[in-house]
Amino acid sequence: MNVLTLDVETDTYNNGNPFDDRNKLVCCSYKTKDNPTEAIKWGDSLFTQWLNAAVNSCELIIGFNFKFDYHWLHNNGVDLRGKRIWDCQAAHYILSNQTHIFPSLNDVLSHYGLPLKLDVIKTEYWDRGITTSDVPWSVLQPYAVGDVDGTYEVFTRQWAEATQEQRALILLDGQDMHVLREMEYNGIIYAELS
Repeated sequence: MNVLTLDVETDTYNNGNPFDDRNKLVCCSYKTKDNPTEAIKWGDSLFTQWLNAAVNSCELIIGFNFKFDYHWLHNNGVDLRGKRIWDCQAAHYILSNQTHIFPSLNDVLSHYGLPLKLDVIKTEYWDRGITTSDVPWSVLQPYAVGDVDGTYEVFTRQWAEATQEQRALILLDGQDMHVLREMEYNGIIYAELS
């Protein structure tokens, strides 16, 4: 199966909210099945074209807490509409019989006995009020690559563990994500009652 694992790093104002104008997409990291993971600083229009081509040629997109990434990619010209999505965070919730709500990537990595992600960005930068675009690339790049590598390794274990029924449910959750992202992007018109 031709899979594409994606993760983005963004500025951190308002928790990196994709609708907060102070934030910007800083980098995108990705892994295709037969290639090493790469992290690319965002802003190169040729990379956006390449990423759209990679999305079009893959059968499944893999991410962790992927609706966040989906918003950012959509807002920056990457078209994921109609693609099958496997969100490893939602998959863990399903595979844990709905007992582990909103696990972190480190929670899931630990569950599978995999190496934990680097926390240097959080502890040395974000916790000190330094936003992602001010993190040196020599520090951010391995962090971004590690997130994708960890997410891909989690996916391989989840795919092997899941029954056909669980796989179908996880992929259905990915289909729902398309609708949820669209709803959040457009918002809901309402009138105040007086």
